[in-house]
This record gives sequence, structure tokens and C-alpha cells, in this order.
Amino acid sequence: MNELGNINTTDYAGGYIYRNGKLEFIRTPEGYVMPSGGGYRYVYEYKDHLGNIRLSYANNDGKITKSEIIEENNYYPFGLKHKGYNNNVTSLGNSLARQYKYNGKELNEELGLNWYDYGARNYQADLGRWFNVDPLADELHNLSMSPYNYCANNPIIFVDPDGQDIYMYFYAGSGEKKEEDEAMFWAAALTRATDMLKNGEIGEGDIYTIRSISDLGKLGEAVDDVVNELSPKFEKTAEFGLWSHGALEGPIGNTSTTGENALDEYQMTLKGWKDINFNWKNDGFGAQAMFFGCRTAATENDKGESVIPWAQTISQGANMKNVEVWGQTKRSWPSLYPDLSHTTSNMNKGIHIGTTYMVGNTKSFFDRLNRKLGKTSYGYPMGVYQNGKFLRTSYQYWQKRK
Repeated sequence: MNELGNINTTDYAGGYIYRNGKLEFIRTPEGYVMPSGGGYRYVYEYKDHLGNIRLSYANNDGKITKSEIIEENNYYPFGLKHKGYNNNVTSLGNSLARQYKYNGKELNEELGLNWYDYGARNYQADLGRWFNVDPLADELHNLSMSPYNYCANNPIIFVDPDGQDIYMYFYAGSGEKKEEDEAMFWAAALTRATDMLKNGEIGEGDIYTIRSISDLGKLGEAVDDVVNELSPKFEKTAEFGLWSHGALEGPIGNTSTTGENALDEYQMTLKGWKDINFNWKNDGFGAQAMFFGCRTAATENDKGESVIPWAQTISQGANMKNVEVWGQTKRSWPSLYPDLSHTTSNMNKGIHIGTTYMVGNTKSFFDRLNRKLGKTSYGYPMGVYQNGKFLRTSYQYWQKRK
């Protein structure tokens, strides 16, 4: 409703946004698509490390010209937009889509509210405070802060994606060194959670859980348990991670796989993976499923023959729609860094305490020697797929070692 009393109805069907029953635009990982004439127009968005939409532009030929720039936005730390310059807005974009600005959230200007919709709460950038009380304000870790504070009063480092996301991590050892493997994978999962907290991905009101899984045939039940336990309070899943051994056919568990989805003694069929309900946020947009086992995104077998990566295959499943699926392009070993292979002496001894990443490397003589001697060598990035298509190769975190 606006100040004249006119009422507009906006419907959100995942990434499809309708105004008064008419499709306005469709959210994509790169920006959005809007109806234009008898077809569609693509609009691209440049975002900074906090997800702030800084620039939107239309581009049809691979070269960005001044006339293709739709809008530029710059922000003060707590989200108030700079004014007095770069005020030109062209008609190439969609007026409703342009309301997505700070942290990539929608600005609600109706009736002069000027607050951002974060899903669980509404945020006032002019005050740097939530309009609503933190639903987890009674939790112990929040008692020292105001229930209205945003990002622990440090919005340059932290971001609260939507206030109530679930990050579920599982780990599984296997073989003769099961206990050692479990310690290694546990340390890697904990490192992931710690990094996500430091980077602000896991923000106030979100929760992460790390659990062991032995029988991959029961992973669907384990995921259901997490969803049923946490979703009433924390809503949807933002990220799933599995630390385990792996092969070209996917992750490997540590006990015989039971049920109708057993591929072999330790692995699960593609049908079993595609039947799991992860309860993704935003219809999968912005969510991640990460598999740290060996060769889960490899494009070649040991003979050098081309194969379809397992991560690419499961990204085609309906339960992974729009989700970024990550897998290892090579065999993986424990490392002190996310972007380099560096196995410490303690790691070589089976002692896994503190920072641990699972990083791709090879079985070549020199790489094996470097790992044994604790020397640094090249770390292979992971492969990332979405809806059956290759997106990119990337290291595990945007914050690389110093």
C-alpha cells in the first residue's frame, strides 16, 4: 500500500516474483531475468563480499558501456545508501528488482518504512538495528548484546543472510583407520563452521550442527532428523557438507550401506542421493551442497578417460535444483590451508587437532614426497555445478590464507 491508499500485491514463488498477478522478474545467480516484449532481458548484478548489490547492468555483447548501466549503489557500513552522486537510474531494469540492495535484501519503502526484509526480521539501516527482537535473544551467546543489534555491531566483517538458516555438516570415516579418519573429518567440518562464523556467513540467529554418519543408506533419515529438529525454529537449510572418503561414484561411508539404495558395500545409489529432502532455502538459490571426498567432481578416471563428474550428475536432481554442488576434482588430503596442499607432521602422524582443510592433490611421486615432508605444493580447486551445468572451479572459502 502506498500513501494514496493504492494496494499492490507481490507474490514470491521462490525466485519468481509477481506484482498483481503479473511476472515481474526471475532471480538468477548472476542477477535477474525480466519479461521484455515477446522475450526476456537479462540484467546482471555486481556484488561485493557482503552481498551488497553495487552495480546492475544490461549486457548483450560482452562489453559494458555507460548506456547499459542501470544503477550504481554505494553504502555506509550499516547499510544507508550514499546520496548526492550517481543518482541516474535507467529504464533498462525492473523497478521492483531494483529494490534489492544492501546485503542483497529487498528494501521496503512503502508508507515511508525504509526497512530491509531479511526473512526472519526487518532491518533499519538508518539506525543500524533490527526493527524486531532477535528470536534467539534468550540464547546464552546473545545475552551480552542488545536483542536489536545487527551483526554484533560489526557489519563490515559480518552479515546476517536471513536471520535463521541451518548449516548441517556430516562426517564419516572408513576402512582400517576409521577412528583416525573420523578425527580428521571432524576437524575439517569444525574448521568449515569456524570459518563461516568468522566470515559472517553463519550470522546471528543461524545455527550449525556437526554429526557423524556411518551408514550412507540412512543419510536421508539423518537429514530428516536435523530438518525436523531445527526447521521449526531456524527455518531452511543454507548449506550441507559431507566429509568422507570418496570415489568417482560418490562419497564412501564406514559401514555397510543398508536399504534399497545400496550401490555397493559402502556407497549409495544416485536414486538414494536424489531422494533426500534437504529443505533448501530460497528454492535452492544461494544454497550449497559440498562433498569433500576424493574425486567427487573428477572429470577423468585413473586411465585418463573422460567421465561425467558425480557432483554434476546429482546437481541435476530435483532435490538439488538451483543449489551449487561442490566436489573434489582430485583425491584429497588434509591441509593447513584451503588453497594449497600442506600436510603437517601431526597430520602425517594421524593427529588432527585445529585447522584442517581437505584439499585436492595427486598421487605423483613429488606430491607424495611433499606431503610426507610437510612441504607446500599446489592445491587443486573444487568443481562447482548447478542444475547439471559446470559453473566454475573454486577453493573452499573466499578468505584465503594470508
